[in-house]
Order: sequence, then structure tokens, then C-alpha cells
Amino acid sequence: MMNVPLPLRRGGMRWLLIAACVPVLLFAMGAVAVGVREFDAAAKLKAKMDQLKRAGEGYDNASFEQWYRNHTHPEGAQAWVNLLNSVSATSQIGAVASLPIVGTGKELKELDPKAEWPNEPAVNEFLDEMLGLIQQTHQLEKWPTPVQFPIEFNGQQTLLPYHQQSRSVTRLLQLDFEYAFYQREFERAIRDLKSMGTVAEAMNSKMCLVVDLIVSTILSTQYLEIQRSLLTDNWPPENLNQLRELVREVHYSPARWKTLLTNERAMFSDDVALGDLARITDSAEASLVPLLETGRLRIFEAYDELIAAGNVDLALLRSASKQAVERIVKRDASFDVDGGNIWIGLMLPAAEQMATAMENLESNRRLTLTAIALRQFKHQEGHWPANLRELEKVGLTNLDTTTVNRGAFGYEIADGIAYVWGSNSVRDIPVATSRPNDELDERLSTVDVVTLR
Repeated sequence: MMNVPLPLRRGGMRWLLIAACVPVLLFAMGAVAVGVREFDAAAKLKAKMDQLKRAGEGYDNASFEQWYRNHTHPEGAQAWVNLLNSVSATSQIGAVASLPIVGTGKELKELDPKAEWPNEPAVNEFLDEMLGLIQQTHQLEKWPTPVQFPIEFNGQQTLLPYHQQSRSVTRLLQLDFEYAFYQREFERAIRDLKSMGTVAEAMNSKMCLVVDLIVSTILSTQYLEIQRSLLTDNWPPENLNQLRELVREVHYSPARWKTLLTNERAMFSDDVALGDLARITDSAEASLVPLLETGRLRIFEAYDELIAAGNVDLALLRSASKQAVERIVKRDASFDVDGGNIWIGLMLPAAEQMATAMENLESNRRLTLTAIALRQFKHQEGHWPANLRELEKVGLTNLDTTTVNRGAFGYEIADGIAYVWGSNSVRDIPVATSRPNDELDERLSTVDVVTLR
């Protein structure tokens, strides 16, 4: 056996010891760096929370609930709850299923008082039974809005049963409106449309994106029924003025966008603070992914980006939110392990979808306003306008006859019938120069056409 000199053996052991210490030292340095980074992130988070607290904005579940109490009205809340529960219960009646709108029965293809409506007797019988609830709905306009519903706040799992039930009330009003217009009971029809607006105002707390989408759905239903009713020349001129008033208000504002996103952040803050990704994502596997202080900070910074994106006119909102999303994604591209990316990935599509929904709602409002003005012009001048610019005679501007981002509305007169159409933002397609007039025309999926005979 070869004898190794003692100095060489000692030198080898020294190098082995150094080699073993290097990874430990690097790990320790990394741990210190992570600790410093996380400590810094925690300090920034605390400062951000303190800033929100001073500003009176929601920053956790408790402050979010307090914000809701401060911005809604408890007066009349019980009357609304009673109505919503009662109308929702009617869906359990077996005969309702065969009715149009409130059930799955066949609806009128066109809202024309001269058209046949086989379901008219059944609809009449049902609405007679619902008369008390419909009248209660009309009477609720006396209470201030938005309404302070009894909600149990529980972060992202907060249930919104009364907001969901508002759709049942809207459908009941929608059916009553169609029946009233079909019977030429115009004051009753106007009353139903106004109450649809009252339901929207009652729900319009701006507490989160879901609630705002429900409000947008109610308003879209109101616009749709107005458009359908303009098919024939039945509305008296004074009622047309009332219709104009119903579609006067623009839903979007930068303040609304800020409030909605701020409240979304507050609703989820406690879950983010706990790092409970399984609760957020409804996925048990998500609990295996750590959510560090840096991840929590990036979530709040992402919300800051999205909130700031709303400081623009509606025409720029979709592009601003898209650019904000791109900046967030680019900034966070290197963070592949931290759970912050999971949450950010969930919230980004919701913001872009909300921007699209707000744009489409406003374009639809303008289309409804333009259709009403066309009918008013015909009453006033005795003929359809040659182009939409002539609607200045009845008080419309070029902005009123233009979509938010897809160009001016299309307009055509054929065989004495006027057609006006727009284009929504599901796809980035400009308003077509020619109207789609065939149900097989694929453009119908992105085009809203109003027909006026």
C-alpha cells in the first residue's frame, strides 16, 4: 500500500472541507437574500395597506364589508328581499316551464301586435296571477338605491343570492312588457321598462365585477325590448320621448372602473394574506405552491396596474387594459414558482372581459338611442332620414350614431323599411357596410340589427 505523506493528506481534507462548505455558504447567502427580499416586500405591503386604510378604500374583508355598508341603503331592503324570493319561487310552478321568457316556451320572433301569438292566453293567465308581484316591483322605486342586501361577506366565496335572483324579476318584467306592448297598453309597457331600470339601480352597488355584469345584463335586456318594440309604428310620440330618457345614462366611467377593481382586490385580500391558493382556485393541488410576500406584493401591484388602466375614456379602455395585462405578464415572466402568478393569471382575463362588456353595453345603448331617434324622425318629418347625420334634427350627435370602437352604425332603407346595425367587440370587426339579412350570415353573431317598419 502506497504511503501518502501527512501534509498531502491534510491538504486534501482541507479542499474537501472547502468544497463542502461552498454549497452551504451559497445556500446561506441565498437564504439571506430571499429573507431580505421578503422582508422588503412585507414592508411595502404594510405601507400599501396603510395607504388604502387612510384613503378609506377596502383593503381586506372587514373593510370591504364596511365600504358596502357605507355605499348602499338599508331602507327598503327587506321589501326587495321579499319580492326577489317570491318571484324566484314562481319558477318552481310547473306551468311556468311552458311559458316564453320566464320558461322555455317559444317566444315571439318579432314584437308585432298584429302577429299571432299562440301563447297569449297562457301568458295572460300567468301575468294575472303575477300582477301583485309586478305591482310590488313598480312600487319599490320609492326606496333609495343601490340597496343594502343582507350579505355574509366571506372573501372570494361571498354569495350573492339576491343579485342572482334579480334576473327572475327582470324576466317577469320582460314578459309583462311584451304582453303589454302586444296589447297596445303603452303606459303599462313603459312602466315595465322603468322598473327594469329600477332593478338595475337596486343592484348597482359596484361591489365587484360579477355584480356589475348582472347590472349590465339587466340593462341589455331593457335595450333589447326597446329595440324589438320599434319594429312597428305603434309607440305614441310622447312615449318615444320617455324611451329616450330611459337610455340616457352612460354606464361606464373611470370612477366606476376604479371602484370595481378596488373592491375586487379587497374581496380577495384575506385569502391572499393567508396564502390559501387552494381556496382561491378550488384546486387542492394549488396548496402545494408557496405564496410568498413578494407574490402577494405582485398581486397588489397587478391590481394597481389594472385600476390605473381605467383612467381613460371608454374608447381607450380595452386597449389600456390589454396593455396593462401585457406589462404585468412581461414583468412577472421570470417568476415561475411563486403562487402569485396563479392568482394574477386568474384575474387578468376577468379585467379584459369586463372592459369588453362595458364597451359592448355602451354601443348597444347608442344603437337603441339611434333606433328611437329614427322613429321620432319619421313621426316629425313623415319619412326616414336619408342618412344618420340627419338625426341632428331630433337632437342626436355623431357620437350617438357611432359604436365605441367599430365605426359608425350601418343604415339602410329598403322597400320603406329602415335598418340600423352595429358591431360588438367579441371580435375586432368594423361595422359592415351592408347589413346581414340572412340567418345563415355568419356576421349575425357579431352584429345587432334593429328593423323599423
